[in-house]
Amino acid sequence: MKTLEQLDIKPGMRILLRADFNVAMDGGKIADDFRMQATIPTINYLRKKGAKIIILSHLGRPEGKINNKYTLAPVAKHLGKLLKIDIKFFEQITTAEIEISKMKQGDVTMLENLRFNQGEEGADEKFAQQLAQIGDVYVNDAFAVAHREHASTTVLPKLLPHAAGLLMQKEVDMLNRVREAQDKPLVFIMGGAKAETKFKILLNLFDRVDYFCIGGVMANAILKERGVNIGKSYTGENSKEYLKKLDLDSEKLQLIEDARVGEDPKGEIFRISDLSDIKESELILDIGPKTIEKFSNLIQNAGTVMWNGPMGFIENKLFRQGSLELVQALKNTNAKVVVGGGETIQVVDEAQIRGAVDYQSTGGGAMLDYLANGTLPAIEALE
Repeated sequence: MKTLEQLDIKPGMRILLRADFNVAMDGGKIADDFRMQATIPTINYLRKKGAKIIILSHLGRPEGKINNKYTLAPVAKHLGKLLKIDIKFFEQITTAEIEISKMKQGDVTMLENLRFNQGEEGADEKFAQQLAQIGDVYVNDAFAVAHREHASTTVLPKLLPHAAGLLMQKEVDMLNRVREAQDKPLVFIMGGAKAETKFKILLNLFDRVDYFCIGGVMANAILKERGVNIGKSYTGENSKEYLKKLDLDSEKLQLIEDARVGEDPKGEIFRISDLSDIKESELILDIGPKTIEKFSNLIQNAGTVMWNGPMGFIENKLFRQGSLELVQALKNTNAKVVVGGGETIQVVDEAQIRGAVDYQSTGGGAMLDYLANGTLPAIEALE
């Protein structure tokens, strides 16, 4: 990728900065500004160069229609507080074009939610050309949507001089270290519900990773294939396709040995069970104490720990325990720790141990896709 430092940015240049400010909202206010904070170094770099910065972003899934629930107006206001400057907000590209001509060097503006226009997710060239008209240079700092082939991520960079922002560069550099397994042993903790995506990564990284600590739906699928009774536990829609390609007896696959099980994931009744004692009516809802100890020991002795996906049904506080205890194990390791994915970061934040994490990726799906493939559509557009 061409990096930001390689761009010849002159004072007064109009920079279209694609950011990912798809943040959690609560009552019209920003509930978590982590992604916004992560892009500030790029914004400050451009401001120091005297550029005029026009931020392009999205929020939620408005499906190509204007929906006030997903307006970026409060996001623009919050960014102004973070930067301690006034930020102009534009609802229309035509309005922005007129007002951008009045901008001073170092000013920052933000355009309304790109996904209010069907051309964004449709990767429409006409929409990308409209955006290109209001800028001189394109910078992509939105790693979390780099796996999406949208107008602002893959079409727009073809129309303007372009480069990766500081966050994009940092994400790629850190994930390359994981792919190359520079610090061994490499332990990959994999959980959550998206088994199909994670099986792809497991297969692609199988030779590079020393141990996969597997919980969630992936563990259910492997256990069932091994002949273990997992009751009513979900195994994913296409898991069998990937299991055929996997050495199920490999020592690299570290599976759960016990679990918190119950008949209702939203209920309060559960018990701790060995795998040999799960009933037909029960679901695996979290990892048990034997599994926590096994996974924690692997974390403690690791050189690199990568984590994506919780170990249990964390929507219910009763089934966060396994994930929270593994998070505590991160404090007792000298390994480089990289985490990603909204639910994983939620658990890390709840345990208040961000200091034990070396790198926290802004992307979930993008991080997984990059680990699996070594590239993403938006990154290829910057090459």
